[in-house]
Amino acid sequence: MKAIALILIGLALLCAHVSYSRTIVPYPSTYVKGGSYNLTVVSNNFKVTVNGAGGSVILSKGIDRYKKLIFFEPSGNKIWGLAEITMLNITVSDNSEILQQGIDESYVLIVDSPVATLKAVTVYGALRGLETLSQLIDYDTTEGGYIVYDAPHNVQDTPRFPYRGILVDVARHFEEVSTLKTILDGMSFAKLNVLHLHATDDQAFPFPSKTFPRLTKGAYDPSLTYSEDDLNDLVEYAKERGIRVVPEFDTPAHALSWGVGYPEFLTANCSWFTQSSDTVNPIQDFTYQLLKGFFTDMTEFFFDDVLHVGLDEVDFSCWSSNPAIVSWAQQKNLTMAGVENYYVSNLNQILLGLKKRISCWEECYDNGLTLPANTIVEVWRDWGSCWGPCKVANVTASGFHTLNSAGWYLDDLTISWQSMYILEPFQYIMNNPAQQALVDGGETCMWGESVNDEVIISRVFPRATAVAERLWSPIQTTNTTDFELRLYEFSCRNTRRGVSFGPWRPAYCLPNGYGSLSPEP
Repeated sequence: MKAIALILIGLALLCAHVSYSRTIVPYPSTYVKGGSYNLTVVSNNFKVTVNGAGGSVILSKGIDRYKKLIFFEPSGNKIWGLAEITMLNITVSDNSEILQQGIDESYVLIVDSPVATLKAVTVYGALRGLETLSQLIDYDTTEGGYIVYDAPHNVQDTPRFPYRGILVDVARHFEEVSTLKTILDGMSFAKLNVLHLHATDDQAFPFPSKTFPRLTKGAYDPSLTYSEDDLNDLVEYAKERGIRVVPEFDTPAHALSWGVGYPEFLTANCSWFTQSSDTVNPIQDFTYQLLKGFFTDMTEFFFDDVLHVGLDEVDFSCWSSNPAIVSWAQQKNLTMAGVENYYVSNLNQILLGLKKRISCWEECYDNGLTLPANTIVEVWRDWGSCWGPCKVANVTASGFHTLNSAGWYLDDLTISWQSMYILEPFQYIMNNPAQQALVDGGETCMWGESVNDEVIISRVFPRATAVAERLWSPIQTTNTTDFELRLYEFSCRNTRRGVSFGPWRPAYCLPNGYGSLSPEP
């Protein structure tokens, strides 16, 4: 009897989808849904006009892309008895395609008949509005046509934080460019805007360098490296979706792969290695020549102002076991912490010359390093007496910008989307606007030890979507029950679009992108 009851409930939910109106992910700043009538859209009749950014290639490509995403069925009938939306009028104030942190992503979308309107300051705001529009147009399989339920829709939207990212580790497992593009597609659907590439680590060095070509000897295999064309293609693909690519080249620790091609770059005779270590030799000129040459090479591909330099998990026992470094430090009256500060000072000068802003893991703050005032400190540890939002409060109290990734690690399968969703970066600074202004946002991290091309997409999504809403939507948007209903519709739609979301409970998806959760037993 229990099984029969569940089946009947499931069928009722399926029937209810005939008139179900989807809602938006991430939830907008302000959203007023009329609910008084439905509208029809016919793909062959639907036109898009652009005012103010008609020459933008990014916007033009975005319009073409979203037409294909919205009108995924080759034909669509005009649904009888419904007024028709025949046009979308887009107005963009600034047609610049420059993409850096803090770019205006706001938009105003009104969906009504006969003309829907989308207004944005930038082309990137227009892209966010197109994504929202695509979530409001459904395909009615019964009528064989496209429909907008519960019109009119009035959306006034802007992100809560300027940095909303996903870290993807391509050093522990090499991820193909096609896989990274699929992740970028999923990010754009969730209005995430930063792909943080953890580019190198002890295990592999898959990035090319004209100045120091032997660095790729640290790759797993010559076939498992990115070409210059790969990097240009990836960054352009991301930019077309309003997504910045921020690379991370982690030093002075986690650098073993650098030393395969250039062993002199590393500290010799560490206490736990026979010949070399994973820690940079900070006292020789060659170290800084290599860093300057390589980072200069990378500026040809990565246009973003921010460069993540790691600075995490530095074990001073490596340097203290090297007689040359110990002698040098004694001559300069430096502790091993002072040696690290010397290294960072030189690194700062290199990046200052390249007009790059430093981002680093929280150890750069904990170790008391001398950092530029505009440094972005990323909080990552999820243990101890003061972690995550507590550490965010400490870092911002010291005047530094910060990101949170603590509690948002996707490689930890014990962390549910629910706990990711309710984690609040402002938890300890609710009444301190000055500190809140220093929180740039955050990111969820897909470390690569146990994921490859075959499984990474379903590990990233849907949990990354929970973080996406936390970083975009108003602070009061915290209802996990409401979000789960929207999330499953979002998952079904994006699986149809080619981004396969992993399931988290019994449910179904239909070919048109509809779906529903089964009731809990």
